[in-house]
Amino acid sequence: MVAKQYAAAVSVAVYCFLICIAGIIILTMPKYRLTVPRFLTSRLVRDKLYGMTVVQRSLKPIMDISYISGNEELLDSIEPLWVELNKLHLEKSQYFKSLYTRNTFEARKKALLSAARKGHMLVVLACDKDLSVGYCVASLVEGIGEIDSLFVAENYRKQGIAKRLMNEALQWLETFNPVKIIVKVSVGNEDVFGFYARYGLLPRLAELQRV
Repeated sequence: MVAKQYAAAVSVAVYCFLICIAGIIILTMPKYRLTVPRFLTSRLVRDKLYGMTVVQRSLKPIMDISYISGNEELLDSIEPLWVELNKLHLEKSQYFKSLYTRNTFEARKKALLSAARKGHMLVVLACDKDLSVGYCVASLVEGIGEIDSLFVAENYRKQGIAKRLMNEALQWLETFNPVKIIVKVSVGNEDVFGFYARYGLLPRLAELQRV
C-alpha cells in the first residue's frame, strides 16, 4: 500500500515538473511570444515574462506643444518650416525640380496674401516653447475652402501635431459652410494621401503641366 502511494506521489511530481518545463519553454521561445494568452497582455506582465523592464522600452517623449491661431499676419513665422517643405518637394519631384529650386518664400507669401485679400485666411502654428515646429495655412475664397500648406518638422512627427493642425483648419473652414474643401498635393508626395483620406479628402483629378 505504501509503495503504491509512493509511486503515485512520484508520478504527480514528475507530471508537475514536466508542466513547468513546458511552460518555461513556451514563454522563452521567440516564436511563441505572439501567442501569449490575452490575460497576459498587460505591459507589466509581458515585461516580467520576457525579462524586460519598462525603462528599457524606447518610448517617444511626451512633448508640450502649444498652438497659436491667427490670420495672414502670422505668415512670416512659417518661413523656416516652409523652406523645409520646399526642400522636401524638391527631393521628391521627378519632373519639376527646377521649379522648386527657383521657388522662394516671398513668392509663396505673395500668393497667399492675394488669396487672403480675396477672402479669409487662417494660420495655425504649433510651437515647442519659442520654436515653431509645425503649421497649417487654410483659406476661403469665393466659397471654396483650401488647405494651402501643412508641414510638421521631422523630429516632431508622429505626435499628433498634424492631426491637431488639420482639425483646427477644417473646423474653421466649416464655419463658412464652404461649397467644397480642397488640398493640392505635389506629384511625388503621394504618401500624404492616406493622411488626407482620414478627413474625406480623396484624389479627384491630376493636373498635367508642360515642362
